[in-house]
Amino acid sequence: MTSIDEAAAATASMDAAAAATASNEDDTAEAASDELPSELAAWYGEQGLQIARVADLAPRYRYARVKDASETDAIRSTLDAEPVAWLPGFLRMPAARRLKGSAPYEDRRVFAMDAASGYAARALGCNEGDRVLDLCCAPGAKLLCLAEAVGVNGAVDGVDVSEKRLSVARKLLDAHHDPAGAARVRLYRSDGRRFPDERELLYDSRAADSFEQRGARKRLNK
Repeated sequence: MTSIDEAAAATASMDAAAAATASNEDDTAEAASDELPSELAAWYGEQGLQIARVADLAPRYRYARVKDASETDAIRSTLDAEPVAWLPGFLRMPAARRLKGSAPYEDRRVFAMDAASGYAARALGCNEGDRVLDLCCAPGAKLLCLAEAVGVNGAVDGVDVSEKRLSVARKLLDAHHDPAGAARVRLYRSDGRRFPDERELLYDSRAADSFEQRGARKRLNK
């Protein structure tokens, strides 16, 4: 005859075995759900990329753009970063590393910008005096690059449907754009499909004429 203690021990053992089986099934299901569709994994392989799982798509690097290219080496040393060979003026570092809080970031000598956006702005091949329209312009890093490229005689108009995202772009412009040394930048809230017929001007970097009048410019761009 089985004792009460033996029966309890047997029940506990069965419960543990069942829990272990369920856990293994969960792990198997999770591993399966992390796998990319075979067609997509094959496409990545054709591009020379060994990507078979969703986890493989996690960002490995974060990127930063150096405002003054002559400072790239000094800032690279400070951030313990490496230059992006195919994109001058850009640095990369491990994704887990924070840019905010570093001396170059707080001194406004660098700002965060992904390499794809930087390359897109560069690929346009803008010249001095050009006028550029940037649809879906937020969060605004491309606006800065384009404004520098077209110079004081050029203009960049940024359009985004989200006023909240445009406010992010405005903060970036206030921190890094000098209206006296780069293009005029305007921000419009509008659906790009209906611009310019339907638009609302929210920001104009020439609302005041100089860097010294920055406070006045902010008041005019409420």
